[in-house]
Amino acid sequence: MKLSKKLILSAFFIFIMCIGIFVAAPSSVSAADVIDSGTCGDDLTWVLTSDGTLTISGEGEMRDYSGTNTSPWYSYCDSITSVVIDDGATSIGDYAFYGCNSLMSITIPDSVMTIGYGAFSNTAYIKDENNRENGVLYIDNWLIIADSGVVSDYYTIKSGTVGIAESAFSCCTNLTSITIPDSVTTIDENAFFSCTRLECITIPDSVTSIGSGAFRSCESLTSVIIGNNVTWIGDYAFYSCSSLTSVTIGDSLTSIGGSAFYACSSLTKITFEGNAPSIASYAFYDDVATAYYPAENDTWTEDVMRNYGGTITWTAYTVSIADDTTDNAVTYDEDELDINDDTDDNNNNDSNDNDANEATLGCGSSLIAAPALLAAVACCVCVKRKENIK
Repeated sequence: MKLSKKLILSAFFIFIMCIGIFVAAPSSVSAADVIDSGTCGDDLTWVLTSDGTLTISGEGEMRDYSGTNTSPWYSYCDSITSVVIDDGATSIGDYAFYGCNSLMSITIPDSVMTIGYGAFSNTAYIKDENNRENGVLYIDNWLIIADSGVVSDYYTIKSGTVGIAESAFSCCTNLTSITIPDSVTTIDENAFFSCTRLECITIPDSVTSIGSGAFRSCESLTSVIIGNNVTWIGDYAFYSCSSLTSVTIGDSLTSIGGSAFYACSSLTKITFEGNAPSIASYAFYDDVATAYYPAENDTWTEDVMRNYGGTITWTAYTVSIADDTTDNAVTYDEDELDINDDTDDNNNNDSNDNDANEATLGCGSSLIAAPALLAAVACCVCVKRKENIK
């Protein structure tokens, strides 16, 4: 009887120990396979196993790494062959996998909203030309990088793509037109930096954020239409787009970053379709433009309608659409405000007397044209290629 009790107790303790081993080991990874592990975010962990697989698990943002050899797994870079990022991670940090020269397989979940600078630079996957499609590298549903010497004229981003990574099209100086599918939610920092021949861009309603410097120094860009789900335009997003004449901003925008439209010297028309966003200092520095905002929207106060470093004439508008869809009527209020902001360094007290709102639509009928309509017409010009671009 005593022997039986001992046997039962021994079996029970063995059972408990086995449970402990299974609980302690990460899912799909046995404890014996683990080479090293740690954290890479407030709620993210990493595990490297002997088969060369680095697994990132948890929720939230991955840390950015300041240099090329500061990630916690960098000492194992030569042996990492596969990176699996589990659903729940929302970002991949700067230089996260830089220099992993054996890395040939990468899994990125749809939960990832941003990919940091140099995250996959100098990896075997990036270097393998067979992974590119006509000069463009995709990893799962992310567009990672476009070869500036290959991508030219028109490019259509692959359907199903959810993100355009940081600096993806940077310095693609032969790119004149880009089509962004309605699956894309993120345009990351400097995504189209210095695409000097890019002429116009329509950002679909699926996009929720435009990263800092996304279209900086796109000096041929003439027209931008920003979709209805974009909530945030980053700092310097359209900085020094010197040919930009019109911008139409959808109805969900809540924030425009500092110097977002700084030195857009040709800008004449800005159309807001929703509530007044938060607008950072010098957002329109050195610009002289008319900004249209919805009439009878009480979020548009005199405190909002300032110059932000430029000279902005604020005009309230109303839109009425006739029942007959073939004859849409568009009208504007006469309530026009020329607000001069004494707090801006570049204050200009000259009033803008030029009434640029009138357009002739149809056969001889003169109407006050909706700025959004004019912007759309301007952007359509990009459908035809200009033969002699300098």
